[in-house]
Amino acid sequence: DGGILDCPVVTLDDIARSDAIVFGAPTRHGRLAPELSAFFDKLSTFHDEGCALKGKIGSAFTEVGGPGQGCGGHEAALVTIHALFLQHGMVTVGAPPLPTLEATPNASVFGTALRSTAKSGAAGAALDLESNSLTLRVRELNEAEVKIAYAQGEWVSLIAKQLYDDGE
Repeated sequence: DGGILDCPVVTLDDIARSDAIVFGAPTRHGRLAPELSAFFDKLSTFHDEGCALKGKIGSAFTEVGGPGQGCGGHEAALVTIHALFLQHGMVTVGAPPLPTLEATPNASVFGTALRSTAKSGAAGAALDLESNSLTLRVRELNEAEVKIAYAQGEWVSLIAKQLYDDGE
């Protein structure tokens, strides 16, 4: 099934074929989304084949809630993801140092962190406790968030090319 933006869901085979992997998931109170944590648990099967993720590039981004929505903890979650990469022998890559990082709330060299706000809606989904229904909330990224996200993707690509380019 497609994801929130109609993206395909990654499989373990996709991971095995990739040189670089960028993971993204929401953060609440510094905790990883349970789905991402479960996915990392599944990655342990790669150790049966002698640490098959060794040398692959790992990078991450997150979305953090605003006041009343699990505000903060994005760097703790990103560092947790980096620790998971290191446990698998992966090369960890964050966002490159940019002037935009200093001017953007929640920006971090550990990875891109998008901020949801109660006013503009959140990226992701929200559970309405009264009706017990899931509501999709997607907002446009601001210019600084787009710049950091693209810069992180370019940085990951550049490092992957340097590590894996066979000269062709």
